[in-house]
Amino acid sequence: VDKWPGKLVVIGDGPDRARLMQLFPSVEFIGERKGDQLAAWYTEADVMFLASKLETFGLVQIEAMACGTPVAALPSAATDFVIDGSLAGIVSDDLYAAGLELAERKLANPKAMVDACVERATIFNWEQVCKIALFASTVAKERASAARRAQLERRNA
Repeated sequence: VDKWPGKLVVIGDGPDRARLMQLFPSVEFIGERKGDQLAAWYTEADVMFLASKLETFGLVQIEAMACGTPVAALPSAATDFVIDGSLAGIVSDDLYAAGLELAERKLANPKAMVDACVERATIFNWEQVCKIALFASTVAKERASAARRAQLERRNA
């Protein structure tokens, strides 16, 4: 966190917020934002980081891209699918390097980056998003069931 040259802002809330605020005092934690407020934050950001490996779909990536903001994301089925090698984001285990690369691209040609992000986001209409989210949820449930079955089999072996 300290090596990042800009300002890091965390949007959202959760049970770990107080602990994270103590661990990272230089990060601004602004809590949950919705609607126009959230869109304004996305629009102002140079890069949006998605640091979750558990996303079933990752709608936040599409929201950020729709506001012209590129996404640096950890690998997951959701991020791989949404970003899919487009110029609108980078999927990597090294979010620092991915974020810097995206920020440099955006500084070098802001219009091209915004256009690439918006173009990528527009391929996800609501009907498609719902179908993908349902599929991702079904896959996640099946994986969880398979993991439970494997655990029971190990116990019974």
